[in-house]
Amino acid sequence: GLECMDLSEWEQYLDRLKKKHEERTKDNADFVYLNEMKEYLAKYEKITTVSLNEKKRKLELQTMRSQRLAIENRLRKSRGESLLNNLDELEEELNETPDKKKDKEPDAFLKETANILVDLTKEVNNQFAFTRRTQ
Repeated sequence: GLECMDLSEWEQYLDRLKKKHEERTKDNADFVYLNEMKEYLAKYEKITTVSLNEKKRKLELQTMRSQRLAIENRLRKSRGESLLNNLDELEEELNETPDKKKDKEPDAFLKETANILVDLTKEVNNQFAFTRRTQ
């Protein structure tokens, strides 16, 4: 059973679990959103200089905000929510209902953790059944 396995025995399951996780999350709107936000933040946190040219600076800021809005709207569209016209609407929405939205639907990480545990349980049970048959 699970209680008597040492760490090295778990490694045999990792590749299959990772593959199932990647298959499940590659088109999952929440994970696509999280990956896009990760890439967006990584891109802009590397910037260490700001243009002294006001027009160029405003254009850079507008580009950043447009990209952020597009990422947010893709997630909203996948959920059937109304699209935003600008990031100010998002900020207003977040200020109005900071905790209500969180209560509405389960966290994507929590759901995926449960899926991984189900996969692991199946893998261990299959291995256990196979081991018992061959003994």
